[in-house]
Amino acid sequence: MNKKVRQVVTANGGAIVGEEYFPLDHTDYGNTIDKITSSGAQVVFNTIVPPGLTPFLEQLYNSGFTKRGGYLVCTYFDENFLNLVPAAHVEGLYSCLDYYQNVSDPFSKKLITQYDKLYPGNAKFTAGSACSGLYRGLRLWEAAVKEAGSLKQDDVIKALDHAKIAEGPGGPAEMVPGQHHVRMNMYIAQAKNGNFRIVKSLGAFLAAFPIITVSVTLTIVTPVVLVSPVVPIASAIPIVLISPVVPIASAIPIVPIGVVEAAGQHWRHKKNGQENQQGVSHFLAPFALFCKRRREILLRLLH
Repeated sequence: MNKKVRQVVTANGGAIVGEEYFPLDHTDYGNTIDKITSSGAQVVFNTIVPPGLTPFLEQLYNSGFTKRGGYLVCTYFDENFLNLVPAAHVEGLYSCLDYYQNVSDPFSKKLITQYDKLYPGNAKFTAGSACSGLYRGLRLWEAAVKEAGSLKQDDVIKALDHAKIAEGPGGPAEMVPGQHHVRMNMYIAQAKNGNFRIVKSLGAFLAAFPIITVSVTLTIVTPVVLVSPVVPIASAIPIVLISPVVPIASAIPIVPIGVVEAAGQHWRHKKNGQENQQGVSHFLAPFALFCKRRREILLRLLH
């Protein structure tokens, strides 16, 4: 993702003025924010994830960055993340996902109404925490089983290679034959008063976990800063990249077209003399228990 941001910024006359990386549990961003302020960057592209996310957003807000007209971009932010921080800390933030509760198609509205009736409260059905993706995945599997007329693994895999669903959160979706990717709608939304408002529908794009391909267009006449957990930040005039080891990018104008990568943490272990490998997206790890409840909810919705 950072590589693509760098390419786009450079191609559009931008220049990277800063890039920083942090461990996931980093919480003191004072020096980084001082650099953002002194650089003149006007856009911060953030990929920092919890637990470092909330202190960064608070410290950036307290610095007056957004009050000075700065822009904040965090592509993975959904409605549940809006509950983590005061609305003012993320006011105006831009995000890019496959579903928001502001999506207006009839099925999405029906689905969210059903969910809210079954499970009222702050735990919302969103594109994050594996909600929309899990629902979509189960429906694609259902379509594959019906076509195969069998539960045999080989038969289902063959049908799943080209499975389609006409309705789903955010719209229809289909597998791309031979790629194990899904083509689905993507949206750009902006946080306003504690809610996301869709500002642009990008149409159908390819997506693959843990990599999601998206297209984002922003016109900015000032520097940009990217912040992420051990991720760089890039800026155009100027642009600063900050991440939990993640970058920040900015341009004049800046037209970021990039790849959102859920940087996975992988580990190997041996069991019964056989080596196995597992992977987990680092930003989903903190929500393991939360996601378990979501799976139960989704199964009930499917039923």
